[in-house]
Parts: sequence; C-alpha cells; structure tokens
Amino acid sequence: MVRLAKLARTFFWEFLQNLPLATGFIGGMRLWERNKWAALGCAIAGGATSAWLIALTEPKIVAGHRESTRMALGNMLAFAVLMIALVAYLHAGWSDWKTDLLAGGCAGLALDRVQSRQPLGRHTLAMAAAGGCGLALIRLLAGIPNWPSSVLILTVVITLIVVVLDYVGRIDNPISRSD
Repeated sequence: MVRLAKLARTFFWEFLQNLPLATGFIGGMRLWERNKWAALGCAIAGGATSAWLIALTEPKIVAGHRESTRMALGNMLAFAVLMIALVAYLHAGWSDWKTDLLAGGCAGLALDRVQSRQPLGRHTLAMAAAGGCGLALIRLLAGIPNWPSSVLILTVVITLIVVVLDYVGRIDNPISRSD
C-alpha cells in the first residue's frame, strides 16, 4: 500500500509538470493555421510553465533534488523549441503516425540529453517513449473539438509512460533522475 501511495504521489506531480506542456502543444496545434504567433505563444508559455513547475515540484518526486536556474532555463528553451518544431512538423503534410513515433522519440532523446549529463538509462527510455507516443497521440487528438479533453488524455498518457518506465521498480529506493 505504501508503494502504491508513492506511485500515486509520483503520478500526481508528474501530471502537474506535464499539464502545461500538453496544453501548449494542443493549443499550438489548434492555432497554427490561423495564427502562428499565437501558436508560438502557446508553446513558449507551456514550456516555461512546465519548466517552472518541474523546478518547484521535482523535490516532491526526487528527494533532495534541486533544479538549478540553468537547468530550468534549459528546460524552458528545449520545451519551447521542440514544441514549435514538432507542431510545424505535424502541419507539414508529409508525416504520418510512423514518422511521429520516430520524430517524437528523437525529441524525447534530445530532451533527456538537456535534462541529464548521465549515461543513457531509464529516464532516456521514458522520454523517448513518451515523446514518440505523445506525438502520435497529438496527431490523433488535434482535431477533437473539445480541446480540454485532448489535453487531459495527452497528459495522462505521457505521465503514465514516464512513471511506469522511469519510476516503477525504483519507487522504494531513492529515486534519481541520473539512472
């Protein structure tokens, strides 16, 4: 029961960290054709808010962890640049769900490298899987008229992927992003 409570707590904080990112992505997708500046604003706001929330809440998941200002700014920049590039990619017209898996996986790998100086590991796998599956899911969800539902579905899926791949099996041990 204690382990389940720890996993639930981890899911809650990861969900909170991912929510602005998903909102920025879905907002950017919906606005891209009408107003690219607004789409860029969504990406920047979503990335900045997620980076800020990670800096504030990561100690709730990883005991003793403190995000440096440099790391928070790196996350902000990486989130915004990757979101803008991926939203443009999704609107390019030549891609499909198979290339989404590859492009999103590469974006997740790039994000992992921004977030960690450690060798490739569980966090790398979690970021690549969440990136690939998340991008393919964004393509499916972008046309749903009820955009809050799209944001919620996307956030739950990417959070589950990250929690299962990065935390399950390590929840009773000190959790470290360096694994």
